[in-house]
Amino acid sequence: MLTATYIPQQNGVAERKNRTIMNMVRSMLSEKKIPKTFWPEAVNWIVHVLNRSPTLAVRNQTLEEAWSGIKQSVVYFRVFSCISHIHVPDSKRAKLDDKSLACVLLGVSEESKAYRLYDPASQMIIVSRDVVFEEDKGWNWDKQYDVAIRCNLEWGEEEHAAAHVDNGDHNGSEHAATHADNGDHSGSEHAAVNTEDGYHSASNHDATIAEAVEVAEPNESHEADLDINTAEAATNPSDDFLVAGLPSLHERRNRRPSVWMRDYETGEGLSEDDIATQLAMFAAVDPIRFEDAVKSEKWRTAMDVEMEAIKRNGMWELMELPAGGKKVGVKWVYKTKLNENGAVDKYKARLVVKGYSQQYGVDYIEVFAPVAYMETIRLVVALAAQRGWTIYQLDVKSAFLYGELNEEVFVEQPCGYVQKGHEHKVYKLKKALYGLKQAPRAWYSRIEACFIK
Repeated sequence: MLTATYIPQQNGVAERKNRTIMNMVRSMLSEKKIPKTFWPEAVNWIVHVLNRSPTLAVRNQTLEEAWSGIKQSVVYFRVFSCISHIHVPDSKRAKLDDKSLACVLLGVSEESKAYRLYDPASQMIIVSRDVVFEEDKGWNWDKQYDVAIRCNLEWGEEEHAAAHVDNGDHNGSEHAATHADNGDHSGSEHAAVNTEDGYHSASNHDATIAEAVEVAEPNESHEADLDINTAEAATNPSDDFLVAGLPSLHERRNRRPSVWMRDYETGEGLSEDDIATQLAMFAAVDPIRFEDAVKSEKWRTAMDVEMEAIKRNGMWELMELPAGGKKVGVKWVYKTKLNENGAVDKYKARLVVKGYSQQYGVDYIEVFAPVAYMETIRLVVALAAQRGWTIYQLDVKSAFLYGELNEEVFVEQPCGYVQKGHEHKVYKLKKALYGLKQAPRAWYSRIEACFIK
């Protein structure tokens, strides 16, 4: 039976709990002086804490323990909205950049075992587990943040020549106007230079840029006068200052290539024959669709090998899709493997699950799997070199196919291998396939059990 509209008294338990949560939200926002826009984050954290707190409704248990049957740990609890310092990985910072980033704690992530933090400077949410907390300190929300402007320009010699005026050749002509550092110009406003990163403000002590510059070549007549509107040049800093006889500022700027472009060839200066040669390298690409791959004998053989490996490992069983069950799609991925000399080694066809269509709590729960840091690998190699140890490399073929699943996952029959008379049936996975969200975790659990034995 449903409650009547606009009569919350009939749903007293839920209304009282909602009132309790909202009172706690108001108290937290007021005590920590947090902007009210963060009230959803406060609600999530409060509900998370209440579910792991003792209550009179359930004796000697928390609500989360009564629901899941697992006693939850609360050692990770921290003060809401305290100052937190996130470790910045080496791959995301330069040599002299800070190794940590100051943020505000907003709770824990719902999809991973990590904290949920907010960076007021960039106004972005960051999820990280490498965090150091200052629980007795709060963020100063009154502080203003300006967007950092980086200006890294390399000026040529002609830049200085643009501002130079030869008064002797022009006989005091009014066409040359330069900015002199004297008492008459001490109160002049800052000039604005349009750069790639924005407008760079420079005072008259840093850069001498005239409000209007008109320089003529010595051999040219003064009849070609330039009428430059100084008012528009002052109000619109994005307009280029045109200089007679010299190219514009943008044309004369000596630009350095971006750092990420240093490993690439732009193709500038190549002839048509060279371009045709470069494009010929991409003529034989791997197929993307099954319809294209099935036309080639080599790819049909590769798919047969993959299906034989799946059947040999007992990956799945054919069955009817249960009521309320959800099937996940699969696709074929093709790759030409090359050896160290660049010759074709083999043709590989991989059956991959479309894991992006999986739903949390339905066909996967935990996805975390530890990985080795490169620093650890370097340490082991250095230790082996120091003590004269022999290092062996182990390569497990189709490693993810050995991971055992704890969840019920149903996948559709792959293209080209649909059993006749059972087209409506699906496969129930016993072990993981590539593309599953929990495949790395399942493989790690399997190999860890082998190492422990």
